[in-house]
Amino acid sequence: MPGATRSSPARARRCCIASGSAFSASSEAVQAVGQRVELASEAIARLHDFAQTGSLRTAAVRLDRVVAQAAALVEIDFQAAAAPVSIRVSVPELPPVRGSAAELSLLFVNLLRNARDAMPEGGTVTIGARRKNDALVVTVADEGIGISPEVKRRLFEPFFTTKGSHGTGLGLWLAAGTMQRLGGSIETSDRPRRGALFVLTFPLKEFTRPRRPSAARRAARRRGPSGPASGPRGRARRA
Repeated sequence: MPGATRSSPARARRCCIASGSAFSASSEAVQAVGQRVELASEAIARLHDFAQTGSLRTAAVRLDRVVAQAAALVEIDFQAAAAPVSIRVSVPELPPVRGSAAELSLLFVNLLRNARDAMPEGGTVTIGARRKNDALVVTVADEGIGISPEVKRRLFEPFFTTKGSHGTGLGLWLAAGTMQRLGGSIETSDRPRRGALFVLTFPLKEFTRPRRPSAARRAARRRGPSGPASGPRGRARRA
């Protein structure tokens, strides 16, 4: 028929491949959003427990794994940014810290997304970590517009945001609260013409390994407050 366009098999295959790629990217985005919702839900549950009991449930957390998870969760967002934004992670295997993996993952997700928003022309976010005495120090540096002195003074206040209606003003406030509950700290400094730097310090004192009791002390524990040791291994021999 005049004016009709005939689709070749090769063109059809290309369309299918393109559709498949788009579907795969969409599925990954939905999965990433779902994982962030799960992290937020668990973090909120822990905050609720803390508010009711005054105690925080913590466990041994590997920061290298937490940072890797956070970077994977924001990768889709970074790919969709108007300007290219990349993440460089340089976090070696370090001793664990005490905390909540969900809360810390959400903390780093918020820091990474803030870094992306601070780089409208694109750039690189660099995450590093090192041990310093009895603490682990994690740094998150961007190449964005930096932080003015006026903003820096209010940065960790609840509901303070520079993003207008697009921001809640709760991300950094929650991050500061998390670090305070863990006995650590979060600070920021402006790097002139080089963006912003966030420094998080996690204490390691909680993980000092207790000394192994001596053989005499272990035997005393088996014997109890007084008398010979009891049980199959502690029966007193008859004369």
